[in-house]
Amino acid sequence: EPIKWMPEVKLQWNEKGVFGKIVTGAFAPLANPEKSVWLNDSVELLFYPGEDLETCYHVAYDPCGSNADYTCRQRKRPIWQPEDFTWKCDGWTLANKTEPARWTSEFFIPWSAFDEYAAKGKAGEKWHFNLVVNKLGGDERQTVGNSFTLGNNRNEKMYGFIRFAE
Repeated sequence: EPIKWMPEVKLQWNEKGVFGKIVTGAFAPLANPEKSVWLNDSVELLFYPGEDLETCYHVAYDPCGSNADYTCRQRKRPIWQPEDFTWKCDGWTLANKTEPARWTSEFFIPWSAFDEYAAKGKAGEKWHFNLVVNKLGGDERQTVGNSFTLGNNRNEKMYGFIRFAE
């Protein structure tokens, strides 16, 4: 079935970190502060700094708050390790605005949140990246992502890339 809505996504970077703006349109967001991020509409950001798919940094949030509701880091190489929920994406900022027919979020992630990769994000580099927008409210549930992950948002081998342009 064709997608009935497509989020507008903009990413920018500078020497301090990554900035993003996501606008979902054509529907009122499901935003109940009493519910988990996974039971509201949500956005998931999955970053793999560099090209080696070594460590995944996963942030998820919903329209209700000003903080990331779910954060974890998982090292996959050289040896696969379990998810590390002690990672909190220090320095993360989020601003949400909900309207009757859309949700706008703006976020910032400093380079220092990516641990040993804090010095990366230079012009010409590319990182594996997956952005997922989950729509649970309204008549239909839908998930839209920038990567063709075959229904598994953690299928990193199918992730798209973000390239840091000059």
